[in-house]
Amino acid sequence: MDGTEHAAVVVAPATTTRVKGTALGPSLRFIRETFGEIGLERVILGLSPEDQSVLQHDLLASSWYPFSLMVRFMRESERCFGTHSPHLLRDMGSAAAGYNMTTIYRIFFKLGSPQFTLARAARVFGNFYDTGDLEAIVNEKGHAICELRDFGEPAPEFCERLMGWMEHLITLTGGIDLRSSHPQCVNRGDATCHYEGHWTQR
Repeated sequence: MDGTEHAAVVVAPATTTRVKGTALGPSLRFIRETFGEIGLERVILGLSPEDQSVLQHDLLASSWYPFSLMVRFMRESERCFGTHSPHLLRDMGSAAAGYNMTTIYRIFFKLGSPQFTLARAARVFGNFYDTGDLEAIVNEKGHAICELRDFGEPAPEFCERLMGWMEHLITLTGGIDLRSSHPQCVNRGDATCHYEGHWTQR
C-alpha cells in the first residue's frame, strides 16, 4: 500500500495462532514462481531444521500450521530477496489472493464489486487464521477500511502481506487507481490494525 515504515515496537504474542495450509502453501508457491526452485530452497535452508522438516514436505491445504512458521518464512524471504524486491511481502499477499480466488476458496470470492468482495473476505478470515477478527468497518463505493482485532501474534510482515491480499481483491473486482494505506497498526502501538483503500470504480 503506501510503504509506511513500521516503528520498532515489540509486541508480545497474546495467543498462539495457527495458519491454514491454504495460506502457508501459497507463500512457498510465490517464492518458487518468482525466484525458482533454487530460490525457494535458499529460503528454506535459512530456517531451522525443525522448520525445514515441515516445509520440505507437501503442505496440506486442510491442515493447520504454526503462524510463527509463516512469519519466519516471510522474514527469511525478505532477507534473501527484499533488497531487490522491496514490496516482496505485499506481492506475496497479492499472489495468495489470486491463487485462492481461483481454487479452493473461489466460492467465497465470486467476482462482484470491491465492496461485496471485501465484506466476504472479512467473513472468511477465520478460514485462514484461527485468531483475530477482520471486519470492513467502512465499506462503500470507492472507499473501505478493514479493521483487524485480537490477532494473536501481530507481526509487521503479516500486515504487509494482508495489505497486498486486500489490494488484489479490490483491483481484481473493478477498483482502479488504488491508493492504500495502513494508518493504524498494533505493531506501532495502536489498539487495532486498520487497512484503508481509496479507488475509482470501473
